[in-house]
Amino acid sequence: MHGVWFVLLILDFSIMYASFIIWTLSTPIDEVAPYRQIDRAILVTALAPLFCAQFMHSVILYNDLGWRIIIPSLLAMMAVTATVFSSQIGKSTLTGCLTTIAAIVLLAPSILAGARFVYLSDFQFRVQGPETLEGTAFSASPEMWKAVRQVTPSNEAVANNPLDLANVTYRPGNISWATLSQRRNCATTLGLLRSYAAQLTPNQASEVYNLFVDAFRGEASEGHLRVMKERYLCKTLVVTVRDGLWDKPALNNSSVYKLVSEKKGKWRIYR
Repeated sequence: MHGVWFVLLILDFSIMYASFIIWTLSTPIDEVAPYRQIDRAILVTALAPLFCAQFMHSVILYNDLGWRIIIPSLLAMMAVTATVFSSQIGKSTLTGCLTTIAAIVLLAPSILAGARFVYLSDFQFRVQGPETLEGTAFSASPEMWKAVRQVTPSNEAVANNPLDLANVTYRPGNISWATLSQRRNCATTLGLLRSYAAQLTPNQASEVYNLFVDAFRGEASEGHLRVMKERYLCKTLVVTVRDGLWDKPALNNSSVYKLVSEKKGKWRIYR
């Protein structure tokens, strides 16, 4: 499994890898000696973090630990790439031709991908506006969370759909709860659950996650609701019209949770 890092990094940073290889192979032997120590330092700086990355792993989905350790390598290869491009591109030598080909083949797609990322990050909202179902729901959620805080003491936790408004952000998560609730939550995404609930094994974390996901999908029974409230201490339950749990018999006739607040056709709060 760790070997995938070597392939993934080459795919994601191919232009720097190609420039680094060109630089390594193109230095004449008679020019190496005066700068041997500098060359060795650059090689170690670039290669050592890549070696270490094969053995670093964090439980969060995107392996944040693995990405951070390769930063020195990327900085070193970035400097090499700038040097190779500035000194070799456009020349009629073999090194110059290889540099020009690498720039055309690898750099052009990167520029297009970068432009797309900038558009999605900075301009898409302005062009398309917020008029989506989830965008409208998110903008209206402060009212719901204000009602939740009115009935939920600050030392108690709430439960609402861990995948609510998951498509609003690049990395799926309950962004409404995270930014607006000011209360702890019993349910979260699987990656965060594995990261911060250290007392749980990966299988146990998956079981907890699936319990809440299935419940809010509409498959909750009276037993599920009791486990949520008594075992996981979810004293408050928040259900929106977007959840499959909305208007299910198990909740409407529940002896575990009772309706304490609602906005017709929008959300309900149970205690």
